[in-house]
Amino acid sequence: MRFREFLKSLNIKPDSHNAKCIIEYLCDQKNIDRSFIFNEEIELNKKETEKIILILSKLKDGKPFSYITGKRFFFNDDFIVDENVMIPRYETEQLVERLVEEADNKKILELGTGSGCIAVSCLKYSNPELYISTDISSKALDIAQENSKKILSKEKRKRLFLINCDRFESIKGFFDIIVSNPPYIDIDQYNNLYKSVKDHEPKISLTDDFDGLSYYRYILKKSSELLDEKGKIILEHGYDQKENIINLFSEQFRKIEAIKDYSGHDRIIIASESI
Repeated sequence: MRFREFLKSLNIKPDSHNAKCIIEYLCDQKNIDRSFIFNEEIELNKKETEKIILILSKLKDGKPFSYITGKRFFFNDDFIVDENVMIPRYETEQLVERLVEEADNKKILELGTGSGCIAVSCLKYSNPELYISTDISSKALDIAQENSKKILSKEKRKRLFLINCDRFESIKGFFDIIVSNPPYIDIDQYNNLYKSVKDHEPKISLTDDFDGLSYYRYILKKSSELLDEKGKIILEHGYDQKENIINLFSEQFRKIEAIKDYSGHDRIIIASESI
């Protein structure tokens, strides 16, 4: 069956979310780009149509497409994901861009590695001396380890240490950079999230079960023990949290830089020059 006819038979509009998911699947399976699918008549075999129908049934149940396919494209690489890790977001790529600029020859400590997308991308595209990344979930660390083996060279992997602990509780030493994309959704916002997020992505990666600022307070407190006096803290945050985080970190840092994401929302805080 031809692709356009197949979409029509399922009452799927070409510009709908489900159509985009199908197109992404076909691009990967057939090793072709999107423009070819739109401009040419693609023939689907029985196996492909059955696979697409299965994908659609899972999408209708609210399961995110990345969990269905087991991967997510992030910062030029395909990362393995499952329901033990939060799906990497596009806006986090801007945090990685800034981290890569700062990372060469630095010792870096990350809170909450999840899929390892920040750590692995940083190590692939820059040359930190050391990168320690923690997560309370051993299953998340297994995924991060898989991604490091899939994406990084053997030499780069030697610099990455994935530690199973609650936040920074087993970490000692001083670091040039502390980085995190912590759980920053407050509990009220979490309760109103789309079902595709709330019912499938790990709660512990999304919310602190409080006001969304608990991890920032913790990182600020621990920075006096773990951050070099010339070091920096690089954090992702929610679109409406900038002022609260600036107020927190201004107590201990002279310089606070606020960065917007690609959509124009406040998204990243960089604190430096400790008082």
